[in-house]
Amino acid sequence: YIEASTTPCAINLHLLDRIPTVTANYVEVGRALLNLAANSMDAIEGQDTPGVIDIELRTDEEHVVLAFRDNGGGIEPERLELDEEGVPIFVGNTTKGIEAGEGFGTKQVYSTFRSDHIQVKSELGKYTEWTISLEKSSAEKSTVLSKLEARYHQLIEVDKFSIAAESPSDQ
Repeated sequence: YIEASTTPCAINLHLLDRIPTVTANYVEVGRALLNLAANSMDAIEGQDTPGVIDIELRTDEEHVVLAFRDNGGGIEPERLELDEEGVPIFVGNTTKGIEAGEGFGTKQVYSTFRSDHIQVKSELGKYTEWTISLEKSSAEKSTVLSKLEARYHQLIEVDKFSIAAESPSDQ
């Protein structure tokens, strides 16, 4: 998405060595990261300064922390206020005006990571930063998931065998 954009933008990726494993749906996480990138590119478009997106992956004691920051137009302070569910008011509502966007991308990000794992900071005209905390996988959880994955693959093979056995033979 970023490569196809006509908005000039530098991307800085900061990764620490040996980031622990997290348990997450990689398709949903990938979609959420794409939504964050798309929103950043839209926020950067039309700004007077060259666009910059900083993506950082670091750890704290219990979490892997993903920070996603752009130097776009920012979000108005009143739209950062939390609703009764602890979600900023801008989530699910476009910040792009009537010309683009419907707010679905931010809803998907919150659906993927949950509001208690997300913090959004912004200063109008300067930046927006999303900080997402992902729970580190324990060795026990990784072992259980590995066993479940192995069992799933066994079931798929049994299902394939059953389907092949039930297929009419070539005549």
